[in-house]
Amino acid sequence: MATIDIVNAIYEQVLERPVDDPGAATCVPLLEEGHITVKEVVKTLSRSPEYQSRFIEGQTARQAVELCYKHFLARAPDPDGWNYWTAIGEQQGFKPVIAGLIDSGEYTHRFGDHGIPMPG
Repeated sequence: MATIDIVNAIYEQVLERPVDDPGAATCVPLLEEGHITVKEVVKTLSRSPEYQSRFIEGQTARQAVELCYKHFLARAPDPDGWNYWTAIGEQQGFKPVIAGLIDSGEYTHRFGDHGIPMPG
């Protein structure tokens, strides 16, 4: 898969839209030169104002957790995870929720540093 296709797939998974020119211009060379990993691109997008405004702000905590699972683990939340991360989101905000999912053993096992968190 060409690097631009990888970057586009990451954007589609995390931001639910195609990569734009600035995103491609930033991510493609850094990935090609090995300066960043796919996981680092996912983390960067998860911290973006766009992610926050589109998928966290204006959502209930349960809705935001569901979206985070969809974007970062490529699945629906299980009841225990949903309850746990909803409580964290309500008490601490969503930065620790997102970091916890991306840095989880499940993410590492399923996607590692170079896999795109996609169903399959």
